[in-house]
Amino acid sequence: MYTTLANSPAYTEYRNFILQDNPKKLSQHGWRRTVTDVDISRLADLTYRLSWHERLRSSSEGTPVGQTFTGTVYLADKPLVPNDPLVGQFNPAGVYIKDFDMNWSILKE
Repeated sequence: MYTTLANSPAYTEYRNFILQDNPKKLSQHGWRRTVTDVDISRLADLTYRLSWHERLRSSSEGTPVGQTFTGTVYLADKPLVPNDPLVGQFNPAGVYIKDFDMNWSILKE
């Protein structure tokens, strides 16, 4: 199961996104992220549209950088509660994303 998910388009897209904007590295350098205005809309049986606003602020600078994100998420199947306790630790809702599209815009605050 993990091999299949690791080779999916969603995993590749997520990995590329995280490598560019790694939350752990940002926090190690004193950056703080706030997420607001989260909206989830169902478009089809296994397809959802997500949108949210992020504000990134440095501990040394007072001016935040704002970004608005929108994305379409395609689920692999209907969510199922995992039988494996190890899988349940990391994915208790049993949601598997097979692909997604992301867009964002940087806003001046």
